[in-house]
Amino acid sequence: DFIHSLAPLKYVPHLTVSSISPALGPLTGGTSVTVTGTGFLPDSDILCVFGQASMVADFVSSTSVTCDSAPLFVSSHENIDVTSVQMQVVQIKGDISGKSNFVTFNQYWNVPSGVVQLQPVASPAAGHTRLTVTGFEGIVSSLGSSADPICKFAFSE
Repeated sequence: DFIHSLAPLKYVPHLTVSSISPALGPLTGGTSVTVTGTGFLPDSDILCVFGQASMVADFVSSTSVTCDSAPLFVSSHENIDVTSVQMQVVQIKGDISGKSNFVTFNQYWNVPSGVVQLQPVASPAAGHTRLTVTGFEGIVSSLGSSADPICKFAFSE
């Protein structure tokens, strides 16, 4: 059996986040983050939610939005070098709303002076992972010559 109805069917694309760039920023927030995924709708209210804090996002295309990272409020920074928050996108258009999957955004207490981005933000404990350090003056390359900066790493579980 079926019921005949003239109610329109509303198709809502599945909202997903496949990546964010950069995936790190200072605890103070304000890092411009490009979110790549699917299902973003024009003329909708889009928010990037970092933990409990929401930031308004700008629609770029059905596969991309941008937003600034939210500040993370901590009572003491004495033992915090890096902390991770779960980030997701929330979208509202009229009476339709959706939430994406979660991705991890890392926030740092002290980012070395001039460093804008580190890629990747994690690697195996064994090391041997190429690290790209991007600063205000562009990409620092040829790590290892006497004029280049020295990187110090710590193991964290």
